[in-house]
Parts: sequence; structure tokens; C-alpha cells
Amino acid sequence: MRKRLLSLVLAAAMLLSLNAFAAPGTYEGEAKGMHEGLKVAVTLNDSGIEKIEVLAHQETAPGWPALEKMPEAIVAAQSLKVDTVAGATRTSEGILAAVKDALTKANV
Repeated sequence: MRKRLLSLVLAAAMLLSLNAFAAPGTYEGEAKGMHEGLKVAVTLNDSGIEKIEVLAHQETAPGWPALEKMPEAIVAAQSLKVDTVAGATRTSEGILAAVKDALTKANV
């Protein structure tokens, strides 16, 4: 639990420094949700995260609400410090990890 909290705090700090390091563009990230193969595209502009799109997944029906709600919440908060979707925790965590992977690739 402590490592997860530290990861989220570090990710939030990275997002706060977004303008200093990331070039605008679209970056892809991948992680495991309930199943392998959860892929996202994160579009960055000069002011932060513009859009997050789920490109591929193998998630089952209980996780589907997170596929829509998590990207919207991250963009609205401009942070990875968002609540997971009840009943879709693993998918929610997978989306957070995939977005973090994309931001890492963007040098955020």
C-alpha cells in the first residue's frame, strides 16, 4: 500500500511539472488491468493532458465503466490522484498505470 501511495504521489508531482518537460503530442502506454493488454493514448498539449483514449483492452463487463470514467476523471483533475471506479478496481488501476507509462514515455 505504501509503494502504491508513493507511486501516486510521484505521478502527481510529475503531472504538476508537465509543462517543463513534456512536448505536446500523443504518447501510448500499456499496463495490466484485470487482464493483460490495456493500452491507452495520452494526448498532451501546452497546458496539460488534453485527452486519454483507451486503444485496446481485454477487460470484462464489470471493468467497462472504468474504461470511460477513469480517463475523464484524470483529464478533469489533471492528475493521477483520482478515485477508482467501484467494482472495477483492477481496471481502474490498470488505466492509471497505463497513463503513467505514457507520461513516462513523454518524459513527464
